[in-house]
Amino acid sequence: MLSEDEKLDATSHLEFSAAHPLVGFTFEKKYLKNKDFYKAMKKTDVPLFVHTVSKKGKMNSLFNKKKVAGIYTNVVNNRRFKTGT
Repeated sequence: MLSEDEKLDATSHLEFSAAHPLVGFTFEKKYLKNKDFYKAMKKTDVPLFVHTVSKKGKMNSLFNKKKVAGIYTNVVNNRRFKTGT
């Protein structure tokens, strides 16, 4: 199991993504609070997936402002969320 520091080690993520063809990175929403981590993850050009987000406003924000590729959620309904322009 990785420690919190190891999970936030963006350098390791960058190196790993450069050496391996990845489909995506998935991580807890709390890691988005670390701006350096988020910026480094975006530099990988690997799609980002965030878990677990259940508030509709936060989902919209992640899609529109953070440009994440996907969200894991506990919410299931037929409403479509707005995603960027």
